[in-house]
Formats: sequence, C-alpha cells, structure tokens
Amino acid sequence: MRYIRAIFEEYKINILESFSYKFGIISDILVFGILQVFLFFANTGSSLSNTYNYNNSKELLLIGYITWMLSCTCISNIGGEIKNEMAIGTFYHKINVAIPIHILYIGKLLASITMQVITISTLIIMSNILFGVELSFNFYIIITILVCMSGMYGIGLAIGGFAVYYKQISSIIFIIQLLLLFSTDVLTKSSMSLFKFIPLTFCIDLIRKLASGVHFSSYEYLLYIIICFIFYLLGVFVLKFMIKCAKRKGNLLHF
Repeated sequence: MRYIRAIFEEYKINILESFSYKFGIISDILVFGILQVFLFFANTGSSLSNTYNYNNSKELLLIGYITWMLSCTCISNIGGEIKNEMAIGTFYHKINVAIPIHILYIGKLLASITMQVITISTLIIMSNILFGVELSFNFYIIITILVCMSGMYGIGLAIGGFAVYYKQISSIIFIIQLLLLFSTDVLTKSSMSLFKFIPLTFCIDLIRKLASGVHFSSYEYLLYIIICFIFYLLGVFVLKFMIKCAKRKGNLLHF
C-alpha cells in the first residue's frame, strides 16, 4: 500500500508539472507528427503488407511508430529525471528513502506515458483524417505494449545509472532513440538478429501479428515476457551498481 501511494504521489506531481508546460505537449505533437507525415508520404514500410499478408501497410507502420514513441518515453524519462534531480539536489534524498528508487520512478514513468498518450491520440486522429488509416487497439495489443514498457523501463533505468555516474548523457539518449527507430523493425521488417531480442523489436512483431491476424505460438509470447522481465531486472541491477560506484568515487553529490 505504501508503494502504491508513493507511486501515485509521484504520478500526480509529474502530471501537474507537465500540464504547467503546455508548449512541451504541442512541440511533441509537431515533431512526431511531422516525422509521421514524412514517413507516410515516403511510403515507408510498404513491404510490411507482404511480410504480414495484410493490405494496410500504413496501419502496421503506425503501430510500430507508436510503440517506438512509448519506448522512447521509457528511455528518456528516467535518465532525464535523474539528471534533473541530481542538478537540484533531490536525487540523494530519494535514494535514501525506504522505497526503492526504481519503484518510486514508476510514478514518473506513468505520468510521462500519460502525456505521450495525448500526443499519440492526436497522431491517430491526424492519420485517419489525412491518410484514412484506421487504427484500433484490442485488449491483447494493449497488454503486449504494456509488457514491452516494463522491459524498456529497464533500459531506461540502466541509462539512468550511467547518468548518476557520468552526469551528461543527453547525446547518448538521442543516439539510442535513433538507433531504436532504424534497427528494431519500427519502419520495416528486417532479419538483423542483433536487435531481435530487444523488447521493442519483439513487441512490434507481436502486435503486428495480432493486428493482421497472423498466428504465433504461446511459447513465442512466453519468451517475450521473459525477455522483458530480464531487461527490467538488468536495469535495476545496473542502476544500483552505478549508484554504488558513484558513492565509492565520491561524485554522487557532484554535478
């Protein structure tokens, strides 16, 4: 109960803070919207129709694009928040409370995802008006995406750990986001085994199969859940390890 209350308070504070800076919402809609329109006009992902035997490649592309946006939120949120809180001096207090820092930051993550859903809803409406793309999320697609968010949150925690030790990581976050866009089947379906078992890659393939009616085994879905859980645990481990390293080095309070 204490954990739930702490997560809710973090969520409420961050939601109120986000709505205080409305231009951030508008800028996200503009940036992601312009990129989406460019991808649609460039006929990106046209091969997805053949891959999944589905006649609407734009819908499959949009599903991957939305999942990538949510994954970027998981990655950038934690690293960015840790960096900001270290700058203002509140991070040291948070790592010394009774609730683990990786649990406490779930509230921040949920707040960021809520704000991103506003942007995504706008993009879905825009896609329908401009390109006639109708996108419907069923229960299984939503659950699959939520499972993916847990794995990508683990990556965000790991990046946050590097933020604790190395401080300046903004460029690294941007590079990782671009790498995910072009290497995790967001834009097309590739056979690059190096990125196959990243939660985002696995998730996009599964939700496209769900949307297009392609059958997949329960073993495949179970493997996906296990991979996301492993990424989450690795993220928790890396964050705790980097905090200990920063304490040993004596630069935890330096920014």
